[in-house]
Amino acid sequence: MEPLPADFSPDAVAALRARLDLVRSQGVKILFAIESGSRAWGFPSPDSDYDCRFVYIRPVSDHLVLQQPRDVIEFPIEGEIDAGGWDLRKALLLALGGNAVIVEWTKSPIVYEQVVGFRARLLDLLAEIVDPAKVSHHYLGLARSHVAKIGSFSGEVKLKKPAWSSAKARRGRWGLVSSQPQSRTISKRAMVTTK
Repeated sequence: MEPLPADFSPDAVAALRARLDLVRSQGVKILFAIESGSRAWGFPSPDSDYDCRFVYIRPVSDHLVLQQPRDVIEFPIEGEIDAGGWDLRKALLLALGGNAVIVEWTKSPIVYEQVVGFRARLLDLLAEIVDPAKVSHHYLGLARSHVAKIGSFSGEVKLKKPAWSSAKARRGRWGLVSSQPQSRTISKRAMVTTK
């Protein structure tokens, strides 16, 4: 078990750990489980949920069947608990196509549990196989999609929504002009709005 931020709800953490235990009870090995979303970025709001994401591998016997198992494990969202994971193969195939989610998960500063050293080895592999141009296009596409959703929303827009869009656009732009990794967290200064 990894140390978690002091402000994390013990009940929420217990609920997440129960879900991870259920995954393990099916013979699945969890390689790492992290917090994703606003809590991992450093700007949770009072209504932020707990977004636990994990990467796993199934036993070899699960692959020696005609009907292959699903490559995702999902739980229904209950209250503030949102948990789900990807099979390692799925995560790597998505990364090859430019989906940077696995890179984000691997770099999360909040870790529920992990196989020691796995995330560092995975980051080394991702640095070799991920095409920065594809990742940039992925992020810019996400940013465009979020901006379009915000523009069509008729109610009050939470600050988190445009911050999410801005972060995706920033990551996309950064990937086009720099080979250096970019910070995941959004500074408090960037969250200040002016009229």
